[in-house]
Amino acid sequence: MSAPRRAVLLDRDGTLIDFVHHPTLGVVTSAFDPSQLRLLPGVLEGLRLLVESGFTLAIATNQPGAAKAQFPRTAIDQTNAALVDLLRSDGIPIARLAVCYHHPEGAPGRQRAHPPCECRKPRPGMLLSLMASLGLTPDQTVMVGDTLADLGAGRAAGTRTALLEGRTSRGTRQSHTRSRSTALRSARPRDRPRPSRPRDKLISVIRTLFVSPSLPATPAPENPRLPCSDLSCSSRRSSPSPS
Repeated sequence: MSAPRRAVLLDRDGTLIDFVHHPTLGVVTSAFDPSQLRLLPGVLEGLRLLVESGFTLAIATNQPGAAKAQFPRTAIDQTNAALVDLLRSDGIPIARLAVCYHHPEGAPGRQRAHPPCECRKPRPGMLLSLMASLGLTPDQTVMVGDTLADLGAGRAAGTRTALLEGRTSRGTRQSHTRSRSTALRSARPRDRPRPSRPRDKLISVIRTLFVSPSLPATPAPENPRLPCSDLSCSSRRSSPSPS
């Protein structure tokens, strides 16, 4: 009888890769071009530890840039594909990658507001779809991210959670202690992200959570990407315009 699999679902921006500072414009955004990908310190080491311990890895990311008319959806897809390829080239397979492209307010001055969807974190739609596609249960799954939205999605999906050290949505720092989640510190604001300081946040979490795993593991399955159209919100998804 084969041992049950276990998985780690990972946020993207602020967890795996850094935000992008545009000095000319004076703004900070998520990466929207493969050339902007910059893995955070400790990410490769931490993910290798998980792979060697038999964890299946997947990514669940909110990417509302197209819905907010900041950049085209194709830019998001190309950047995500480049990230998966970059990690694979370092021996780290990503079994699934799920994206929510929506934003409830859309672009300022445009009629692109989207009704509340089930895939945008902190709702659990992306996580539930990832677990279903991987054949895993919440008890076999951990959600790791750097914002309270990641924490909320994991809790809503019934998984264990780990919240990386950062800032709360109001810029204050606080700790969280909970029975089904690992307390670290709260998250940087979603509306005004800042480039991360060079600290090994993810590897510290992984060493704490997973060096002595409680669940046996088996190899990860093949890695087709899971687009937003496969998620529970697909019947209500609008196609945001890049312009």
